[in-house]
Parts: sequence; structure tokens; C-alpha cells
Amino acid sequence: MPNETKDQPAPKRGRPATGKTKVKLSATVNPSLIEAAMKQAYSKGESLSQFVSRAIQNQLLGS
Repeated sequence: MPNETKDQPAPKRGRPATGKTKVKLSATVNPSLIEAAMKQAYSKGESLSQFVSRAIQNQLLGS
């Protein structure tokens, strides 16, 4: 019988919660701008998504 002890919760799946809200963003962007952003992101060891998120945060915080 699977999970005979009812007092134990089922194992959690997926990524751990970060406390951040996930937001979908859509935009029309010049392909050469995306290519330049990809080169910068990957040279820093980031994904394009991480790079864009950080760039938006920096812009909003005035850094």
C-alpha cells in the first residue's frame, strides 16, 4: 500500500518558492537587440530571462 502513514505529507515537487510573483511579459523587440542581450547575458553566465529581469529591476531602481 502506498503511503501507509497518513501523518506524513506528500513530497513537494517543482522548484522551491522564492516569494516572488511570476509575471508574463510580452513585447515587440528588435531582433538585433535580443541578440545583443543574449550575448551579454551568456557572457555573464545568466539566462536571457535572468538578464532581462535584472535589467528591468536596475532600470526601476535607477541603478
